[in-house]
Amino acid sequence: MSAAWSFCQTRELNYEKILRNSAMPDIGANCGISNAHWQDSINFSDLKIDNRQSHSYTHNINDNGFDVVNDWITSYGLTIGLRDDGDHNSEWVYVNQPGLIGDRVSFSASDITTGASFLGWASLNFTGLLSVTVESLRGDFILESSKLWANGYGKGNSASVPEPGSLALLGLGLVGLGLARRRLSQKH
Repeated sequence: MSAAWSFCQTRELNYEKILRNSAMPDIGANCGISNAHWQDSINFSDLKIDNRQSHSYTHNINDNGFDVVNDWITSYGLTIGLRDDGDHNSEWVYVNQPGLIGDRVSFSASDITTGASFLGWASLNFTGLLSVTVESLRGDFILESSKLWANGYGKGNSASVPEPGSLALLGLGLVGLGLARRRLSQKH
């Protein structure tokens, strides 16, 4: 069994490669899979997060072409747009996503880019959803936006490959047409 066929059938996973954010081997043409990129952006219209308050939301890449059956994410990232509310106090911001690895604490209200977590990666691959909570540990700030990007492999709009049974039926039909034409030419 070839590696490409195995990936197409079982979605085999190399855990170490995912943690290193390295690209998976190109398996493209063997099963109609190509490199893919998905994004989801949320605009919060200047949502104020007060001291010791939080706001939770969910990114959904299913709305942007991701298909949990045919697509596979190898890496993702999250950028959260924050700004100070102008009170000149220090802000401590905590960004929480599934698992512990991708969580981030920032000591200023400016844009935050987080890393990926294994549980976040699993959630995106199996549901297309990523839950995020932005929390004020100290001070208040404005939550402006959140942008999720994900890279991986997807079926996309690739051409479908006919099944062997369909090809055999087509071949038998062509042989039958050839024999029928041969009989007609022998009668004349």
